[in-house]
Amino acid sequence: GGRTRLLVDKANPEFACDFDFIRLGPFFSAPSTPASFEEIVFYHKKTQSLLCCDLFVSVSSQPPEIIFQNDVRALDYHSRDFASSKPGDRLDGWKKICLFALYFQSSPLRVASEPDGTFKGLIDFLRTSFPKPNGFNNTGWGNFFAWSWPDTKAVDRAFNALSAHGSLLVPPILALTILNRRPADCQAFIEALDNICADISYVIPCHFDAPVRADLGEIESAFRAASLGLEDNFLSTLVAPVGNFFQSSPTQITSLKKNEDEQNISSNTMTNLTTSLSLPRRLWRRFLPRIRFNSADGGPPTILRRRGPLPDEDLAFLRQFERSLVEAGAIEPLSS
Repeated sequence: GGRTRLLVDKANPEFACDFDFIRLGPFFSAPSTPASFEEIVFYHKKTQSLLCCDLFVSVSSQPPEIIFQNDVRALDYHSRDFASSKPGDRLDGWKKICLFALYFQSSPLRVASEPDGTFKGLIDFLRTSFPKPNGFNNTGWGNFFAWSWPDTKAVDRAFNALSAHGSLLVPPILALTILNRRPADCQAFIEALDNICADISYVIPCHFDAPVRADLGEIESAFRAASLGLEDNFLSTLVAPVGNFFQSSPTQITSLKKNEDEQNISSNTMTNLTTSLSLPRRLWRRFLPRIRFNSADGGPPTILRRRGPLPDEDLAFLRQFERSLVEAGAIEPLSS
């Protein structure tokens, strides 16, 4: 329609006074094919908020309230460990929904008869996908229940690693099949973020939790770890002993009770430290991304324990999916 126009880089759209935008992609699987991925993020200057669609998510430890206001059947359906189980704790249902959504098939999940690409494999899968007894089809999907979760502790471990108390995450499917093949584009995207929205305070994704309190250091850390494999760099390893030193001195620390992953450092202490190292704030944030500068609310900086890498056992299915896409010619192989 007349209201829809292409968003072109270096243009001056009508909303330029309120928003800046950054493009990641488009990425093409092969020449003359439709783009396989493109993301455009918008930075709202007044609220210091980054709006994105799929690039970042934050998985909350509790189900969103809107689910309870809308329809809880999905939580009840997925709360079961086996088809014959009664619906259990809805928190368990939320954990399994998240594992399904972001891993497709995580390590705690078991399938009685997995499809193998053959007609017989399909028949066997369908035969075991409607087990009996299954008297809880009022939770949706009829009698279908093709999997089980035999180890509840493994479910908790997998979910906790995925959620990491809501810290920012690049969805694994993007990291393993798209972004890890575009390191130069990812680096350019990070540089563009640094130039346009250095004072960011919030990320507002389309999926899962929002808004998410985060500064550019946290965004860069999540993005670099997922797409470029840069979980840590040399200088970032130096901040842990510094943080431990400050934590041992109660006169220099005040507690920030947002969650158990944060310890607050007094402004004067951090100012003296950065001054003594002669590092501008921008470089300090770049090379020590575990430091959060709370510029929006005037609060002191925060040392963060960043999320670690996702468990290999939970990524195994997606890695196999990646290999299948390469073999089918849908995506290019990873460059060595």
